[in-house]
Amino acid sequence: MVAGTWANDSNMQLEATTQFRKLLSIGSTEMPNAMETIFQAALALGRHGGV
Repeated sequence: MVAGTWANDSNMQLEATTQFRKLLSIGSTEMPNAMETIFQAALALGRHGGV
């Protein structure tokens, strides 16, 4: 997407910018719960023999 915003083709720039706007739009993102993030990381480490 970053490369698309710097492209010489204005249609490609528009498409890339639209994708960024959709990705960053209010309401489409949710902050993960910190404990859930830690739990998921611990599970991933355990599966790979890190614990």
